[in-house]
Amino acid sequence: MLTLTEAGTKNLLLHVRELADLYALKTLYDYLAKRRDEGTLDARLFFGGRLDSDRSRDILQNAPTRDQLQGASIDAIVSCFSDIGGGGDLEIDISILKSAVVPMNDREKAQLRQKYAVKSKEPVLVIGYSSPSPSVAKVVEAASKHATVYLVGHGKKDDYNLSPDAKAKVHVINKHGVLKDFYAMADVAISADNLLHSSAPLHNFVEATEGGRLFMIPSSNSDQYGYRQLVDVGVIVECADLDDLASRVTDSLRNFNGNSQVVEARSRHLMQTRDSYLPVILAKIMQLAGEEIPMPDSDLNIIQTGKGVRIMHPDSNWDLKLSNFFIHSTFNDIEFMDSYFGKKSLEDVLSRFLEKKCSSIDSIRNIYKIYDTDSKYISKLLPEKERVFLHENPFRNPLILREPQYNDHPKKHKKQTGPPFDFNDEHGSNGYIDGLSALLARYQNLKPKVSKILNSQ
Repeated sequence: MLTLTEAGTKNLLLHVRELADLYALKTLYDYLAKRRDEGTLDARLFFGGRLDSDRSRDILQNAPTRDQLQGASIDAIVSCFSDIGGGGDLEIDISILKSAVVPMNDREKAQLRQKYAVKSKEPVLVIGYSSPSPSVAKVVEAASKHATVYLVGHGKKDDYNLSPDAKAKVHVINKHGVLKDFYAMADVAISADNLLHSSAPLHNFVEATEGGRLFMIPSSNSDQYGYRQLVDVGVIVECADLDDLASRVTDSLRNFNGNSQVVEARSRHLMQTRDSYLPVILAKIMQLAGEEIPMPDSDLNIIQTGKGVRIMHPDSNWDLKLSNFFIHSTFNDIEFMDSYFGKKSLEDVLSRFLEKKCSSIDSIRNIYKIYDTDSKYISKLLPEKERVFLHENPFRNPLILREPQYNDHPKKHKKQTGPPFDFNDEHGSNGYIDGLSALLARYQNLKPKVSKILNSQ
């Protein structure tokens, strides 16, 4: 049991589960580090969790990580609450932290354009999460008449089936972790995830407005702080359908005369968020560190969650239903799936598949209950150093600490005789499964209890 009221400097861990968490928690870290240097906060701050990518190391720069704790205990864990849940002593609505980022200045954006060799004399349109589809191609064909287009996602230029004129104006960027930079360089932005009506949670809408307006078809699940605020000031433009979006984007590019008003409106929102909400988060963290201080007045909801605390904005309503998430397969084709499933228990494969691909922590817990999988099995999937961390961890759930890495198999795991099964491929090689229903439809020999629960999501 953690004792947070003892006097002395505390060790606070900012726990990262995905790149979005790192961006958000780095904003918090910079704010807290400044207060620490001013003498307001008596705490040492460390990052932990998934920090092994090149992009993560670039963001962290010289920020301390858990490895530098040198055996000292962790007094409190701070994490983001989002579509993949939360955990630790303090969970912070990620949309608050995303809207509290310090806006980039013109010099920083110019440096990015130089870094990525973006030299267009025309406006720059960035389409994030892009993949070859008729919807993306339709927008590109219309917009490329007045802009240079960057498609940040996956696929090859030839896969988009563009006309020669449009193809000449397009650049495809497949590198992971650079979308935020390209959004900052954009004069106009689009997310390919929002070219059609959807019920999936919104992602990256604050980052997507760093350079200019974001045009999108609104999701029915847009209840996050910052979204309505940016729509109201004209930074995000909601469109009725794909034709409306293509027309509005084309008109904006054809008549483009700068983004100063958009940038200023966005900056006001960000600075207001910082002034209103970061002091509240600071006060709660100081309380975790043992300080007896009052909480500033705000409209934030501060909720006790067992032994932890969650800070939420009233505009945010993260929907954690399994049906809101798409599961991308790592199978090459149906025959590959058949060859693997013929050699191992389907229950074992699907359980592992869900561990890797499901974003809903609650749904994962249900799966484990169905399969009678206990935490001892899960902990074997973790490196030795993280197994030790579990004993210090108030989450009491290694899945929240770190998604299992499937090259870390238990020692007693039976040797696989089929083709390689790549759980680490985030997007799949030659195809994808839009949901569990497609997988379940092909393999009907699941336990009836599993099928009933999954089909009811």
